[in-house]
Formats: sequence, structure tokens, C-alpha cells
Amino acid sequence: MKKLTAFILGFSLTLASPQLLAHSDHSDAEPITHDEASTKSQQVLEKLVSSKKLAGSWSLAKAKDLSPKKSHHGDTVWVALFVNADEKDGNKQHLYIVLDEVGNVLSAEHTEKL
Repeated sequence: MKKLTAFILGFSLTLASPQLLAHSDHSDAEPITHDEASTKSQQVLEKLVSSKKLAGSWSLAKAKDLSPKKSHHGDTVWVALFVNADEKDGNKQHLYIVLDEVGNVLSAEHTEKL
């Protein structure tokens, strides 16, 4: 009988442990607004310049376009287009910064890939 009680208690604790360890703050994040996406994409650009992943001339670039689009997965993403006319390589004059709907950076590339 003791073994059966110990087994039932152990089994119950095994099933209950994920619930005991869970947090209450697992709610869905709110989608960001146009203004928040604009601020976030500008911060990403500044970080790329400060970490020398982009030339210093990019620090003066402002977003020419910022709009919500659908990714190839069907999710809504924010796409910010920055243009740097001072960039000598014509293929690298455009920079697309893509954020997910809650503001996480998905990519920063010279071609628009969704």
C-alpha cells in the first residue's frame, strides 16, 4: 500500500510540476504602433552604425517609408526603408529593417526579403 501511495503521489507531482513552475506573465504582447516601429527601426540603424556594421554616413539616414506588410508566413511585419545616397555601392543604398508586430528585429538587409 505504501508503494501505491508513493507512486500516486509521485505521479501527481510530475503532472503538477509544470503548473507550479509557470509564471503569470505569459500574456500576448501588444502590437506596436507606427510611431513605435519608427523609433525602434531608427534605434536599430543607430546600433548598426555604432557597431560599425554600416558606414558612418548611414547615421544621417531617415526612414523613407515605414509600412506594415505580410511576411511569407502570413504574419504582419513592419518594414522600414532607409536610403543613403552617399553609399558608393548602388546595390547597398537601400536598407530594409524588418520588425515583427511586437517590435522584435527580424532582419536588416539591403534587399527586401519578407
